Amino acid sequence: MNIMPYRPMGMSKWVDDLFENFLNRPLSGFDSREVMFSQPSVNVREEAAEFIVEVAAPGLTREDFHLEMENGYLRISAEKTQEDEQQEAGKYFRREFNFTQFQRSFQLPDTIDQEGIAARYDNGILLIRLPKVEAAKKEPVKKIEIQ
Repeated sequence: MNIMPYRPMGMSKWVDDLFENFLNRPLSGFDSREVMFSQPSVNVREEAAEFIVEVAAPGLTREDFHLEMENGYLRISAEKTQEDEQQEAGKYFRREFNFTQFQRSFQLPDTIDQEGIAARYDNGILLIRLPKVEAAKKEPVKKIEIQ
């Protein structure tokens, strides 16, 4: 004879599984690397004379960022590592500081003045200014007569 778990009316197996998975998850799941390696939020705004890219990356310093232009792409990356230092005065019982790294790439239009790109990091926001240049004039459409 098998003992069957009591399931009140309305409780289905998927609800049981949801609670079981959530409550039995180890604490390491909440501070796992998947959370630390997430992509930062980005705002891209167009103004008359420039595009402005804002990257939300609190906790980093401007030395942690790397900006590169290659083949019409702006690559924004950052890496912050944690040094393993032994504390002489005490011992950690729980340590949640971790490594952080990300990389985002954006294809830029031809109307960007690549020499004029400027970036600044202030209060957790990386602000990148992408000035526009006058686009090359397009030639009018030429109709070709078929004989």
